[in-house]
Amino acid sequence: MVVVASVVVASCGPATPALPQQVLVPRGGTWEFLADGSNQGAAWRAADFDSSTWATGRAELGYGDGDEVTSVESGPVDSHFVTTYFRTSFTVDTPSLYSGLVGELTCDDGAVVYLNGSEIFRVNMPAGEADFTTLAIEASEYDPVQFSIAADGLRAGVNVLAVEIHQGEPTSSDISLDLRLAGELPSEVAQPGASRAPLTDAERTEIAETIRRLAATMDVKVDHDQCVAALELFGDREPVVASGGNTFRTAEDLRPMCPDGIGTPSHFEIEDADVHVLSRDNAYIVRRGVMTFGSEAGPPKRLRYASTSIFVRSDQGWKLAHLHESYEELKED
Repeated sequence: MVVVASVVVASCGPATPALPQQVLVPRGGTWEFLADGSNQGAAWRAADFDSSTWATGRAELGYGDGDEVTSVESGPVDSHFVTTYFRTSFTVDTPSLYSGLVGELTCDDGAVVYLNGSEIFRVNMPAGEADFTTLAIEASEYDPVQFSIAADGLRAGVNVLAVEIHQGEPTSSDISLDLRLAGELPSEVAQPGASRAPLTDAERTEIAETIRRLAATMDVKVDHDQCVAALELFGDREPVVASGGNTFRTAEDLRPMCPDGIGTPSHFEIEDADVHVLSRDNAYIVRRGVMTFGSEAGPPKRLRYASTSIFVRSDQGWKLAHLHESYEELKED
């Protein structure tokens, strides 16, 4: 087997600084999958396809390597399924905020990736339409392969990412899938009807201070029985359920990720809060810190916290447009 460790898909030319990113689909996220050797044609790629009967599991998904979080069916020993299908969804409130999309795909052997039914990337696959009998070019593992595309395939509301994994040969011993997709936030966003004059230092300072105050009003609370992070936003909106990996998840999705006996939160320290002013009407703040929880069963638990909050200004003032959070348990030495 050929192992390819980081293939970058990029255009030629002078190097440019990396833009800040907002994670839309995290590594280790939850996917629906179908592994039965069936011919799904093209309908399964569409955003409105009903995959409610498919199995679900967290990435990395696959079989044969021994490091999978979720194992999928392989088919007969001497004739494994050539194609396995995967789908996941994510929500975007304002697609125009993103100047592009960047992805990191872990796969074995070949893969074709679709966004809302349209192909956006393929690796180790022959040209042309792929069906359930199409073999990958060779038995290769990509960990990861990186790609970048335009963001015009995003839609406001629910978006669907679909991936088909293909074996290099029916006797191949393993398959793998994990994928991260992020939206690039431009350094400056020109809003329709907004003044095109450059922002002054005073305007940037005023906007940054406003965003810091708004972010500070978010009261982070934890439901200890289910380890669900809920933010009460300005007291007039429903709580937002969020989980690790920078994506919205349900309590059941989050439960396996939480340390046992997390106890009662005793301290929440914001280590830094960086405000990025994109325009007079768009800004976002990245906050990082540590949450400490007391525990009667032992030493306190500590979680590394990070969030990105995107704010948009309208006639009614600044409002939170989108929020992503992540939590990671800190192990004591």
